[in-house]
Amino acid sequence: MNVYFKFLSIFFFILACNPTPNSMKKVLNKLQKSVVAISINEAGKEKEWIASGFYISKSGHILTCAHPFYGKENVRTSKSDEILPIVAESKRLDLVLLKSNSGGEDWISTEDFEEGEYGESVYSMGSPYGEKESFFTAIVSKPYAFGGDPTEPDLQYLQVDKVFLPGFSGAPILNTRGKFLGVARHQRVLLESKQSGLGYAIRPEVVKVFLEKYMKEE
Repeated sequence: MNVYFKFLSIFFFILACNPTPNSMKKVLNKLQKSVVAISINEAGKEKEWIASGFYISKSGHILTCAHPFYGKENVRTSKSDEILPIVAESKRLDLVLLKSNSGGEDWISTEDFEEGEYGESVYSMGSPYGEKESFFTAIVSKPYAFGGDPTEPDLQYLQVDKVFLPGFSGAPILNTRGKFLGVARHQRVLLESKQSGLGYAIRPEVVKVFLEKYMKEE
């Protein structure tokens, strides 16, 4: 009997962690409506997408990574031509909160998060090399990983088995149930191949600490 229930537990865990066509469609729809590409070009010039981000509230808050914007101005997105103010920034956590006057079609709740499991399928969407709305799939290779940032050795990251290409920083990571798992940050690439390696995402509890501090101060 114990073996039977153990088998059922493993079966339902695998079922929950891996995608079905219906779950993928729902998450894809969520990503398409909430994710933005981000540019720092001046108004009137063609936008060059250097990062990704996503709406986290119906009132227009957008979360992304900080490192693409150090010392930059004229932050705009693919869903609006307005210049967005930087509401809050943490270089240590590598997070930036932007504010748009218009909300997105949808938004991703960072409060409704899960920790990530070994072998779990994850989805995202971003702008690698400026290619907007590029869909991304990967597997969680390590839920808690040190060493994702050599300058912050004490921070842990969500590690996945694929790299985040340039322009993908700031994209949301969701699981098959649409739960928030983190924010794509950077990668470690193999020396012989710059296209393969590991991706590291800022963990959801780190995002929570950042937002609890700065959303209240706004």
